[in-house]
Amino acid sequence: MARINLRMIGQLLAISWWIGCAGSGQAAQSSAPDQLAALLADSDRSPADRRRDLTSRPAEVLNFAGLNADMKVLDLLSGDGYYSEIIAGVVGPNGHVYMHNNQGYIGLQLKAIRRLRDGRLPNVEPFVREIGDIMLASNSVDLVLMNLVYHDLYYENNGWEVSADQVFQMIARVLKPEGVLLVVDHDAPRGSGSAFAPTLHRIEADYAITDIAARGLVFDASTSILYNPADDRSVSVFDPAIRGATSRFVLRFYKPRSEARSVRPAQ
Repeated sequence: MARINLRMIGQLLAISWWIGCAGSGQAAQSSAPDQLAALLADSDRSPADRRRDLTSRPAEVLNFAGLNADMKVLDLLSGDGYYSEIIAGVVGPNGHVYMHNNQGYIGLQLKAIRRLRDGRLPNVEPFVREIGDIMLASNSVDLVLMNLVYHDLYYENNGWEVSADQVFQMIARVLKPEGVLLVVDHDAPRGSGSAFAPTLHRIEADYAITDIAARGLVFDASTSILYNPADDRSVSVFDPAIRGATSRFVLRFYKPRSEARSVRPAQ
């Protein structure tokens, strides 16, 4: 099978995004909680997205992140763009969403691009790049979202390998001072650290807090809004018994203003 040309796809998606932006606009936004409620109720959203809302609870998650109008957001390894579409409606015409994927996620990116049909999301930019090729301006992003992808930094298989050091160094560079990193992921058994990332696609919340804080980002708060007591965290997230309804942690970090606490590789 021929390898997909990542650079070519990135260029084509960028062109389609600019075409969709031409002459498009969005109405002024109300407060974020009100706007999220209206967005989620929009009949233009797909039935699949509506079903996913029941277990992902995007309104609560994004309110916890502090999402608001006019923000610039990097949806890192955004998959099919579920969150990018919702975020776009909140940040509005003066905000911007980078709907990022890399070569390993390219199949999902091709699904995500369908969300941009007919210029319906003019402030969402398809952003196909490897982590090392993310050259956004330093101190330019208000929020980085890592939804169900943090564990992939500790997963190596079939040619997939993404450096955690590289990811967090990039995040620290592009985030504005006091900008937010929000991490949502499938929780793993207590004390397991990253051991189940390659097999169950899970990672432990306490490990995530320690790991990310050790890289210089400041742990700010967590919420249990995605906790599911029916998930004993012992099976793969793809097991039919729990798929789509895993117990997930939601962690909020921020970039400190002090240059002395810039992100560094974990020891």
